[in-house]
Amino acid sequence: LVMVWRASSALGQERYGSPYYFLLKQAGWGTLGLVALVAALRLAYKSLRRPVVIYPALIVSTLLLIVVLFLPAVNGTHRWIRLGALSFQPAELAKLSIVLFLAYHIERRGDRINEMVTLFPALLLVSWFGFLILIQQDLGTAFCLVLTSGVMLFAAGVRLKYFAALAVPALV
Repeated sequence: LVMVWRASSALGQERYGSPYYFLLKQAGWGTLGLVALVAALRLAYKSLRRPVVIYPALIVSTLLLIVVLFLPAVNGTHRWIRLGALSFQPAELAKLSIVLFLAYHIERRGDRINEMVTLFPALLLVSWFGFLILIQQDLGTAFCLVLTSGVMLFAAGVRLKYFAALAVPALV
């Protein structure tokens, strides 16, 4: 918060008449984040591993990643959904959704993780989300999603030969 205030106090004074404008705004969002953190800590995480939670999250993520492409561009890109003063980046929901799906998928089929029948749906979904995020011109988030998915699959025991086979098209 101190760094936000030091970096933005002059701009806050110039644009909004208060050197504390951005500090107060950031403190408010930080407080909201802490409240969300406490709520998430109290959530029974086992309730997140049910298909009734996972598949709707995937569907909503997909729809939002597509819808955002048709909304007005913000700073030259189509990444944000704006609702009044609030804005939302669907790629963030996609990252959470993919982690939930992979955890669920690996838990159900972890003993057969190196079979293509098990690996293909996971790779297809990661590729689909990665593609939708990449066409939003958000290489960093797409890379984060693919890297996180790769780490999860590696930890689940996917053989290195599959990663080597996927590295070639990924480099392109």
